[in-house]
Formats: sequence, C-alpha cells, structure tokens
Amino acid sequence: MIKVAGASMGAIIIDDQVRAQCINGRIDGLCNIPLDQWTSGSVAAIKHVYQSKSTLCLGNTNQQALSPTNTATATATNSPSSVVSPSATSPTQQQSTTSTSCNYTFMNSDPHLSKVRSMICMPVMFQTKVKAVLYMENNLLTDCFKSEQVNVLSILTTQVAISLENARFFESQINHMEQLAQVEKKRAMDELNYRKRQEEFVDRICHEIRNPIQGLIGNCELMDSTLRNLDRAGISNQIPNQIETLRTCIDAISVCGRYQKVITDDVLTLSKLEFNQVKLSTRPMDPRSLLDYVTKMFEADAHNKKLYLEKYILKQDCEIMVNADYNRISQILINLVSNAIKFTNQGGVKVTLNIESHQESNQKELLFSVSDSGMGIDDKNKEVIFDRFVQATQRNIQEYSGSGLGLFISKMLCELMGGKIWIENNKEGGSTFHFSIMCTQCDPNHVKDHVNVIKYESQQDVSRALNVLVVEDNKINQRVLVRLLNGMNCKCQSADDGVDGLNKFKKSHFDVILMDVSMPNMDGLECTRQIRLVEKARGDGQQVMIIGLSGNARQEHQEQGFQAGMDEYLIKPCNSKELVPLLTMRRVGIRSASPI
Repeated sequence: MIKVAGASMGAIIIDDQVRAQCINGRIDGLCNIPLDQWTSGSVAAIKHVYQSKSTLCLGNTNQQALSPTNTATATATNSPSSVVSPSATSPTQQQSTTSTSCNYTFMNSDPHLSKVRSMICMPVMFQTKVKAVLYMENNLLTDCFKSEQVNVLSILTTQVAISLENARFFESQINHMEQLAQVEKKRAMDELNYRKRQEEFVDRICHEIRNPIQGLIGNCELMDSTLRNLDRAGISNQIPNQIETLRTCIDAISVCGRYQKVITDDVLTLSKLEFNQVKLSTRPMDPRSLLDYVTKMFEADAHNKKLYLEKYILKQDCEIMVNADYNRISQILINLVSNAIKFTNQGGVKVTLNIESHQESNQKELLFSVSDSGMGIDDKNKEVIFDRFVQATQRNIQEYSGSGLGLFISKMLCELMGGKIWIENNKEGGSTFHFSIMCTQCDPNHVKDHVNVIKYESQQDVSRALNVLVVEDNKINQRVLVRLLNGMNCKCQSADDGVDGLNKFKKSHFDVILMDVSMPNMDGLECTRQIRLVEKARGDGQQVMIIGLSGNARQEHQEQGFQAGMDEYLIKPCNSKELVPLLTMRRVGIRSASPI
C-alpha cells in the first residue's frame, strides 16, 4: 500500500495505538505503540482526522508549517460514511473529493511536520465510525499524493475497514467461545466436585453402615458357634425351648444383617455405574470354584425354605482357568440365586455353568443359568424388570421388599464384561435367568501354584497355631474378630489404631495382621507402609501377611491397599468363611493370593 501511494513511511493506527508501521522499507507489524508516545509521524494530524472524520492531504507540510498564522490551501477528502462490503458501494460512490480552505494552525504544534514534504492521513470508516487511521508521508517529494493515489488508497481503506470489522467480529466470537469454554470448564469442574463429594458421601455412609453390620453378623456367628458347642456338650437338650428361641433370634438378626449388606453393595455399585467408574479387576479364576462358592452361600437359606439347591456343569472343558473379574461375576450370580430362592416357595433352584469357545476371537464365553420353580414373570414384565428401581409387580414390593436395583446392576455389569442377561419362562413353571460373560483362557504356565490351596492341605500342617494382630479402632468389631480367630486356632493381640499396631509389630512376631483401613492417629494404609519399611530394614526376607479390612468397597480403595503393601483386602462385613482360606494359605507358607 505504501509503495502504491509513493510514500516513504506509513503506519496504521487503531484504537489510539500504532499497530503497524513501515519506515524506509522496514516493516514492524506488531509494534503497538501508544499514539501519544509515537515519534515517527504527525500525532496532531492523526488526532485531527479522528475528530473531523475526513482525509487530510498536504502537499508541502514544511512550507505550510512555517508561520503560526499561515492559512494553507489543502485537499480535504470526505471519507465514505458507511462500508459494508466491497460490492455494496462502488468506489465512485464511496469517495468524493473537494478542495476546501482550512485553517491548519494545529500543525505548528507538531515539530515532526517540519521534517516531511508530503503527508496523507485517511480515516478508515465503517458505518460512520472511525475504526482506524491510515497515515503516510514522504520526506523527499512535495505534492506526492495525487488524486489518483488518494482514490486508490480510498478503495484500499474500504477493504481495510471490512477486514478490520471482520477481525473484530471473529475476535468477539473467539472471546465469546473462550467465555463459553470457561463457563463449560467451570461447570465441568463443579460437576466433578459434586460427583466427588457424592462419592465421598456414599463411601462414608457405606463405611458407617458396614462397621455395625460387621459387629452384627460377627456376633451372630459367635452365638451360633456357641450353640453348636452346647449341642455337642449335650447341654442344649436340657433347655431346648430356650435354645430354639436363641436360634430363631440369631437367624433373624443374621438375615437382617445380610440384607443390609446387599442394599449397601447395590447403592455403592449403582453410584459407580452412574459415573462410569466401575473398573474390572481381571485375574485368573476357576469358574467351578465360583459356582461352588455361591451355591454353598445359599445352602442354609434353601434348607430353611425346604427347597433343593442344585448345581450342574454341562461340559468337561469347564475345568479351565479363565481371566475374568471373579467379584463382579459372583455379584451377578449371587443376586440371581438370591432372587430365585426369595420368589420360590416349592421345589427348588438349579444353577448351571457352561463354557463356549469362540475360535475366531480366541475367547471363552461363560454361560450361567439360574432356574427356579417359582411364580414366573409375565411377558410384559420381562424387559422392564432390568430397569432400575423396578420390580415385577406391586405385590412383590409389598411382600418381598427389595431396592429394585439388583437386576439393573446385573445387566450393566454383564454388558461391561462383554456379555448380556435375559430371562425365559419354564414350561413347567417358574423362570430361568441366563447371563453370559466374555473372557480369555489362562495360559497354564502363567497360573501360579497357589491358585488351588486345597492341593497343599493334604501335604502341609494346616492346624498349626498362628500369631495374629488385630488392628481395629471399633471395639465391638475388634472383640468379634478376636473371638472368631481364637476359634480358628489363632493366638491374638489387638491394637486400637495404626500407631499402636506398629509398636506391637516391632515388639512381637506375627504371622498375620488384620488391618482396618480407616482409623484415627494413623490409618491402615500408612501403618502397612511403615510395617513394610521395618521389614525391609530387618533384612531377613520375612514378611507378615497383611489382610486389609474396610467398609470402602470401591476398586480404587482396594488398589490403594495393595499399593500400600497389603496382601489381601476384605470388605466388611467379613466372616469366618472368608478368613479360613486366607489363614490356611498362611499356614502352608503362602502369603498372598492377590494375583488370582
């Protein structure tokens, strides 16, 4: 533009700042010099154009600025009052040039004008507003800026005006988008913080519920064990009515405790599913042992209702190890077997395991079926029963209670593990729930020898006494655990928090430590870390088996326990059935089954 006009220097001024300038061919495109501090051009002329909104074109500034009283004849060009686009207004319509007699005594206040011969200062207009000023000068030639150059510059300033307005528009859009992004970021952060607070609340509530449930179920187990001892001693025959009453009370308390545990687990799992935070823990597992574990869990319930509970394995190739999430699969199976027994009053329940091979994907498909002889489910309810908070009929809600979360959670977990769940009605009555899980077969060479602890039991002394330290701040749970362990041939000591537990560990030898995670003064995670540091400092290579106990059942909490150095992690409430295999492993010299 400067070359076309025949100028030796030029600048563009926007918002009282010199944004770009070119002096003797040297371009400074990002100078951003405040107008009042600029010394390379006539500030007075620029301010005059800002105020008058007209082009100022002077042919001999040096001569015109000599006398303070001089009245010069110059060319004043009216700039276009409105610019929308290049095609909206023709150049001839945009520009009209007239010669007017103007008083330019303001020039004497600007010493810069004495250095130049010609100058043009042109407003860049958009909709009657000055958006910028184009300034050019030549310090060698007089009358440098002819009408032809002025017309060309007028056309170019029209383009500049449009470009500037577009730039302002895009800048405003970018600013708007950045503001929206900031609002969205803040909303996302607020939502994340809300979710975090909600998770912490759910964790805290679940922990507070699990602790008393641990005492409830643990005391029931102790009372039941005491009654069995009375039976063996023949004392129960002397007071049969009182013993029967005690058994009824124990059964009722135990059922209530287990029901509360199921509801707590469902609420926690639902919270994780809603926030997409369920993480699968895939490890080598035996599908047959899972089937045995779940059916044994419900043998007493089935017996109390005079129902049969049978299990079937359809193929011999079920005798394999697969990589899958044992806890999540058992959670689904437990829910289905529990429902089957709950809604069946005559007959019984059959649980079936089958494994299908998918050669094309080298995967295994675990197929579980739970069939009952109960009331069955209407066709219209087959789909809705997998929705959250839904039960088949209002009668079910009134008669059998429940949260209506079990089947919804089961469906979500199945889909998370690449499978599905569905229901069929039996011809002879009742219904069958099927669910599938996709997994891979384990390489036998990668499965550790301690996968099946039963192999060791016939070769090792599994009856030797174990020294056990119970670190638990809840006195009731502490007392229950000590009594349970005493009944398993264990010599126990107890500690009220991590500090007390660490001190007792330093003074005595222990085979096993039951470590509560949430405790005052020093929690179980830090205590575990300190114990591992003490063992490392001893340098004898011996390590105690640490079993974490917590009401926090999230996967991330369990991972924190393993990272701290725990060998196992049990969710409260735990019972003797969970403790026995772990103690057996310790007796045969195995410290951890966590890789399984």
